[in-house]
Amino acid sequence: MGATYPSLALEQPKAFGHLKSDADRIGDLAHASRDWVIRDVARNFPRIGDELLARADPESRALWLWQNHIEAFEWAERRMQVLAQTGRPRLCNRYQCVANEEFDKTDTDLGAFLAVLSALYKDHDFSGLDVIPVIDWDLDEAGKRLEFTLHVSVSRPLTFEQSFNDQGELDEAPLRKPTYWRCRYNLASGKTDLICDRGSQSLRHESANAFAEHVLGQTEPPVAIEAPAFEMERLADVDALPHIDGLSEWRIRELQLVHADNRTEAYVISSPTDAWAAACRLTQEARGELGQFIVVAAKVEALFQTGLGASKRSQKSITCELFQDGRAQMQKDGLRHRQIRDALAEVLSRDA
Repeated sequence: MGATYPSLALEQPKAFGHLKSDADRIGDLAHASRDWVIRDVARNFPRIGDELLARADPESRALWLWQNHIEAFEWAERRMQVLAQTGRPRLCNRYQCVANEEFDKTDTDLGAFLAVLSALYKDHDFSGLDVIPVIDWDLDEAGKRLEFTLHVSVSRPLTFEQSFNDQGELDEAPLRKPTYWRCRYNLASGKTDLICDRGSQSLRHESANAFAEHVLGQTEPPVAIEAPAFEMERLADVDALPHIDGLSEWRIRELQLVHADNRTEAYVISSPTDAWAAACRLTQEARGELGQFIVVAAKVEALFQTGLGASKRSQKSITCELFQDGRAQMQKDGLRHRQIRDALAEVLSRDA
């Protein structure tokens, strides 16, 4: 195969491009940290669930799904792309709509909304000539519908570059990668998450209004809500942080403090083991209380024991940076990294 790639790239660049694109897609889903998506596929597509989960490793599951059930593969791909964005406040607009557990929708009912979305993108940048919708449903263990997601692929303007074939003749004017507009609606709570690759805040808000009116069939406009913030004070009790298999210790390595009444008065408190204790010494308050100061960011370190040989032990350190506005950042995206980020986010955003 390695010997084939150079000639394929030179002689059939389009075929090579398709091959590379498919390989990248399979690789994204085959990442170990995406195993939760595979389990969702098994639940939402029970016809193939047992056969899918019978494969031992993530790579074979993703490849088998792509080869044998492309519809389920594309569903998993869309779900992965949506849920990966909702934890990033700058890329996701949140709204509160009216809850409707009896809500139902089909592709044939989307004409009015698609016309509005197309017009919005035409006014925005002369794109939106073609809009292609796809509907996904999220189900619970009993098969009951929980959430509705509408994905829309919005065509972009033609590129300025012209494409010529091997004879020097104009072959085609390729389209840029389309804009993906996605909106997820929770039937029980009415919470609505809107994600799109491109577009102004005005376009997002207007498209959310159109989604509520033409898709959900609601006369009340959606209410914009802030991204959930983290209760950073919960980091004061490291014993209350969740246990993860192999975890030996949580450490608070750094805290960023600002004065509640004077935002220019700020401090960065660092410690190899417990920055919270150092911050309390600065503010002369009891642990868990910082007086007039608030925590706007923190670096949390998770230590894992890893085996080396028959008797030696070593520690692996993974750091997660948390922000008060609800962001959680890590330098890598492995299975352990995802476990740590999700565990901390769940604790810091949990209702008291």
